[in-house]
Amino acid sequence: MKSVLGMPEDKRAHRFIPTDAEDFYYPDVRSSAYTVIEINMMQGRTSVIRKVLVKELFSKIESEVGIRFVAIGKET
Repeated sequence: MKSVLGMPEDKRAHRFIPTDAEDFYYPDVRSSAYTVIEINMMQGRTSVIRKVLVKELFSKIESEVGIRFVAIGKET
């Protein structure tokens, strides 16, 4: 995120919400690697920056974690 948004390393917050497999809904066409990512940003980020951020996240997650982008759900 810092490379796309220009944020300093110490200016971020993460929140992880663990869910038991039997309590987690994912579409039948997805694998158990299905992952939901929610990003909250302050007002003022352009749609171009948001799209670049999503593409960068998908690329990094696939290359570094091995989860393909089709296994990631996002809300717009």
